[in-house]
Amino acid sequence: MLLLVCRVPNALALATLGGAMDVLPYIGPLLTIAPAVFAAYGNGPVIAAVVFAALLLYEEFESRILVPLVYGRMLRLPSAVVLFSLIVGAVLGGIIGALLALPLAAAIVMLIDQLRVDLPGETEQPKDVETRRKDEQQEQEYERRTEQKPAEKAAAIAVEIAKKRK
Repeated sequence: MLLLVCRVPNALALATLGGAMDVLPYIGPLLTIAPAVFAAYGNGPVIAAVVFAALLLYEEFESRILVPLVYGRMLRLPSAVVLFSLIVGAVLGGIIGALLALPLAAAIVMLIDQLRVDLPGETEQPKDVETRRKDEQQEQEYERRTEQKPAEKAAAIAVEIAKKRK
């Protein structure tokens, strides 16, 4: 839309190229922004600067906020795990590593959950069935009440739930 508003020649072709290059981590934005800025330069340096700034802001927003949030919700992974997986996958395996990072992270989390592997720092599971049931109810209440809340409010809610338990 920005390219059409700025009357950049071949806006549709540049947008299609941007969509195709979005698959490539790190270099995809460069392969998208550079041709758009060069095409916009024909309309003047101010238009080229506006196109550059807007596309750069969009790419940063998409890669740092939107992608981890959407993938995290779809795969039920925390945003930090999504971002870390993408970085590690891209560093270790390049483009293919980045593409395989999220499915692998989701598979690892699923295996840990299904196999009930105890991770370092986890407390022992209560042996009493009633205690387990209450713990699960409180965890569900905590997750429901803290969804989309900042860390400070989530901590206050955790303290409140813990006080009710005593």
